[in-house]
Amino acid sequence: MRKADLIRKNMVQSVRNERNILAAARNPFVIRFHTSFTSHANLYLVMEYAAGGDLFSLLRALGGLSEGVARQYAAETVLALEYCHAQGIIHRDLKPDNLLIAADGHIKLADF
Repeated sequence: MRKADLIRKNMVQSVRNERNILAAARNPFVIRFHTSFTSHANLYLVMEYAAGGDLFSLLRALGGLSEGVARQYAAETVLALEYCHAQGIIHRDLKPDNLLIAADGHIKLADF
């Protein structure tokens, strides 16, 4: 992320909050945060790689999900949200674009 864009869009605190939330999160259905660093012009957040992409793209490519997969994704999303709420965290932007799919096929909640 470009630092100048974050400042211009008044997003500095939002990005700090996201970094802190992800750094503290310990749940198999929340994307893992590894580290962050900056260069002169950019801020980088290094997170777990979700090889399956996002749920929005998957739905667009497949046209839908089987009932079993839909149930799995719904259950894993609920477990991620229950964990977040127990930690006092509200996601505020839950949508298929922010549900990533790990290489093992499990959901990873992202973009806090």
